[in-house]
Amino acid sequence: MNAIYPGVSQDEATDDMDAVIARHAASRLRWNTAVPRDAVRVSVTGGVATLEGVVERAYQKDAAALTLRGLKGLVRVDNRLEVRPG
Repeated sequence: MNAIYPGVSQDEATDDMDAVIARHAASRLRWNTAVPRDAVRVSVTGGVATLEGVVERAYQKDAAALTLRGLKGLVRVDNRLEVRPG
């Protein structure tokens, strides 16, 4: 077992870090008024945040990704948001 801490495997540590990043990302998205509340779902695997959902404007899609910039532990953002004008 490759342990970072005694009894904690690398995979467990990565899963825990992904969960922390996802919580912080979701919090940032909630605070950004340019991103419609409840329109964006975020998941994190291996430090990569995936954004999914539907927004009405391209600037909202861009704002969602930019909101996560600089988030500690984040490797990159996979922005899969769809833009569907309402």
